[in-house]
Amino acid sequence: MLKTVCIKLDTNQEQSQALAETRSEFVTTCQEIVPIAAGRRCWNHVALHNICYNTIRETSRLGSQMVCNSIKTVTQDYQNLKAKKPFAKDKPVPEITYRLDGSVHYDKRTYSIKEHTLSLYTLQGRIHVPMILGKQQTKYFGHGV
Repeated sequence: MLKTVCIKLDTNQEQSQALAETRSEFVTTCQEIVPIAAGRRCWNHVALHNICYNTIRETSRLGSQMVCNSIKTVTQDYQNLKAKKPFAKDKPVPEITYRLDGSVHYDKRTYSIKEHTLSLYTLQGRIHVPMILGKQQTKYFGHGV
């Protein structure tokens, strides 16, 4: 079972700026993928990756794995949307819109945790940010979660 743990980060101004720029580029990249997914009616991660990865890599400032994470985000969002209300075959697929204050999908290749420090991918390179853990977070991390 997957668990989500909210963690407060103790970022400085430079780290906050790097994370904001990365988020902006991630959202922009997702928005570039949406018309491809909608136009091809493709929400299979592997298929969409094969269709658009090279093109997106040429236009995005994101690194390789973050482009993969962008593709994964778009496919998951289309799968969730389709599960709520199937798309009519004779009508265009609705285009998803991502907000600039949206979240970034990090995975085991784009973040790591060592003790109370989180290492995150950004456009300016990896940053190492101290985590502020409450009782609940300390409990989860104490159990290896």
